[in-house]
Amino acid sequence: MTTVIDTLHNSAITENLSDTEIRSIAGMFEIKGYKSGEAVVLSETETHDNLSILANGNIKVKIPCGIGESTVCMLSPGDLVDLNGLVSGTTVNAIFYAVGKTTVLSMHKSKFDGLVNSHPLMMCRVLHGMMLNFQSILRRMNYQIADLRNYIYGTNSRS
Repeated sequence: MTTVIDTLHNSAITENLSDTEIRSIAGMFEIKGYKSGEAVVLSETETHDNLSILANGNIKVKIPCGIGESTVCMLSPGDLVDLNGLVSGTTVNAIFYAVGKTTVLSMHKSKFDGLVNSHPLMMCRVLHGMMLNFQSILRRMNYQIADLRNYIYGTNSRS
């Protein structure tokens, strides 16, 4: 339970929740551990409808490309692992791999939806945190793309 509470206290997703609110939802998360290199949570063909937060380790997100797989981003502790499945219940075309010993917290969508119905203001703050985290991940990806473009074309700006 310590891993769950520590992760929830340190994640942008739940940063606007009080200690009492964090303790009230902590028991709704399952903990899953992964070895380095192991596929995490999803594969290309699975649907995933959980709220998943990276607790420990890192996750490399790869997409299929012409010659294999290409890394698109690296997730850090506290990051949302997959927004697509929770929101739409659809599959993703990305594969998530553990980098080092990795732990993910996961809350099934039915529990998440129950909290939305029973504690709408609290869950509004969670949704706000999820969107902020998603924006942060996209910002990191944009910087990486800009750095790659600068490397390829020999420029020093992010324009």
